[in-house]
Amino acid sequence: MNRAATKTENSYLAAKVRLRVENLPDKKQILVLDAYCGSGRIWQAVQEWANNHKITVTGIDTKRATGRMHLVGDNLKFLAGMDLSRFDVVDLDAYGCPYKQLSAILTGERVQPGTVVFVTWIQSQFGSLPRRFLAELGYTKGMVRKCPTLFYRHAQQKLPDWLSTKQIKYVKIYSDGPNKKNYLCFMKG
Repeated sequence: MNRAATKTENSYLAAKVRLRVENLPDKKQILVLDAYCGSGRIWQAVQEWANNHKITVTGIDTKRATGRMHLVGDNLKFLAGMDLSRFDVVDLDAYGCPYKQLSAILTGERVQPGTVVFVTWIQSQFGSLPRRFLAELGYTKGMVRKCPTLFYRHAQQKLPDWLSTKQIKYVKIYSDGPNKKNYLCFMKG
């Protein structure tokens, strides 16, 4: 199988949709901010399964697409200037580790208590993790430089540990281990 062909927004679509459907806020009308919206397929599928909810999605993507409306550009810049308190769900379905985006939404009171956050956290081919992320967990540059593979291990545990420093107590994680893909959700308390 061609490795490049597996990197699509539709990889593990069923798992991503199931995680979202099972963890939607208990509301009839749900406003979603999808910071990596791509074609919008995930939330279209969620709407089909959760047809007792009216889901409105505000999407952000770096590419223009025909047939749908979304904000085009760098999601970090949009996240910095948006009123995130009006969203019931924030979705960060990234092709990597959306550490900067998570930091942006969890800083201060940007999202309201009860907001559900969905994250796709994928380690790179060599398994690295963002250096600032590791620094916030107490790993110094010197430590990581001496033995990076030691500190890049167990991302599926390091992420909840980091989230606990942001007062996030309960995290649901679905991990496929060998591929270093972690799908998770948590509710801002």
